[in-house]
Amino acid sequence: MEEIPTAMSLIGTGTIPSLRENLLNTIEMEWAPVTFSHCLAEIAQAHPESRDVCIQALMEALERYETTDSEVNAFFVTYLADLKALEAVPLVEKAFLAEKVSFSVDGDFEDFQIRMGLLEKRPNTAAALSTLGR
Repeated sequence: MEEIPTAMSLIGTGTIPSLRENLLNTIEMEWAPVTFSHCLAEIAQAHPESRDVCIQALMEALERYETTDSEVNAFFVTYLADLKALEAVPLVEKAFLAEKVSFSVDGDFEDFQIRMGLLEKRPNTAAALSTLGR
């Protein structure tokens, strides 16, 4: 499963429609949508001309955050951050506010903002510690 995203990026942009369709049709499964979303992120990085369509597919998947497992949503968020998808920030914030994104994958919304370059550091250390249960 770990090699599939690399293989898909080598195959190229022709795989995007199938990956998008499979991503959206397997959203309720546990790891299949993570693999499909990872493939889309890898393709976007290897083929910059496909970035927008890959980001759109990832955002379509995240738009279903209410009914999708929070860990799966966290992977969508991670891949959107990898792609520096600024257009996804409002959607990602909504998913975090709805408590539908697991912190265990890549942290909380402030971590996302830091990865995106929107924050340099956490503005409120006390809040950060409270999210860690300290």
